[in-house]
This record gives sequence, C-alpha cells and structure tokens, in this order.
Amino acid sequence: QVAGVSAVSSVRGGSAGEQGDIWEQLMAGGPLQRLTSDGGYSWPVFSPDDRSVIAIRGEDLWSVPTGGAEAVKLAHTHPELVALAGSGPQGLVILTMDQVGTFSPESGSFIPFAPATQEDRDNMARLRSPGRSYHNDEIVVSERNGVISVASGGVRREIATEGVASLQPSVSHDLKRIVFIRSN
Repeated sequence: QVAGVSAVSSVRGGSAGEQGDIWEQLMAGGPLQRLTSDGGYSWPVFSPDDRSVIAIRGEDLWSVPTGGAEAVKLAHTHPELVALAGSGPQGLVILTMDQVGTFSPESGSFIPFAPATQEDRDNMARLRSPGRSYHNDEIVVSERNGVISVASGGVRREIATEGVASLQPSVSHDLKRIVFIRSN
C-alpha cells in the first residue's frame, strides 16, 4: 500500500476534465494560498515529503513547490494518465483508462496493482467513482457540487467561493494541509 492512499479509508477519483489553478489551505482553516496562476492543472496530490504538489497539466506531470516557487515539468509521464490518486515511497498512485498502479516520474516505470481479493477490486473501483473524499479517524474531506467540506477535531467547515468551484481536494500526508483545484 502507498502512504496517502493507505492512510485514508476512501480516496476516489472525480469528475474528468475539471481544470484550474492549485490552491492550498491549512486543514484548520485560515487564508487560502494560491500556488499557481497559469491554469490548466488537475488532480493535485502532495509529494511524499509534502514539500510540493504533483498535478497534471496538459498531458504532463508538474511539480509545484508549496513555498511559492515556479512549477517544474517532471521528466516522465504515463501516456495513458487519467488522474492522480496519491503518492508514497513507491511513487505516484495513478489511474489510466484500464489500470491503477504506481508510477515513477523519475524513471517512467509503471507497476499496475494486481487485485488479489474482492476488497482490492472494490477499492480500485472506488478510485474511479465520481468525487474525491478522504476519511479516517482524524479528518473527513469531501467535495460535492464545487464545495469542499472539511471536518476535523469535531469542527466542520466548507471551502467555497461564490461562482468558482473548488474541486479535487487532496490532503497532505501529515494531515495538516489541503490542496485543491479552483476551476477557471
């Protein structure tokens, strides 16, 4: 299992085609930080060390530092990449049209998951279902109709801006930050 996916009980890929800029916020709330301003990004996930965000832009993978530096195109991408689901020491968890597996943007290698049980097959199917949500003992994050709902420490709040959809939320491995796409 890959950290960031195994750490949560449910992570699901969402609506295809939604693109925009990447934004970040502390899980506890506070001001939003815009990480990109050139648009066209989708499916952001935190890197394994939480120092950057990996996202799809066009047909390529990009690394966006959380400290405000410029985005960098990664060396390799998968030719059938559809969405990103998480990251961990083994690489990025990606979805293609037909498979789910780990992908290394450094080497370009892809290792598809081989579901051994019905539970494995169910979890892989959940990755492909609409919406992206995270549930564990500490947090619940979900997105519906362009509004992200965050529940942590018994407090529930929403990330929403009138007229702009907030989509595809992803939680950092340390559970302290959230990134998401604001559609154009």
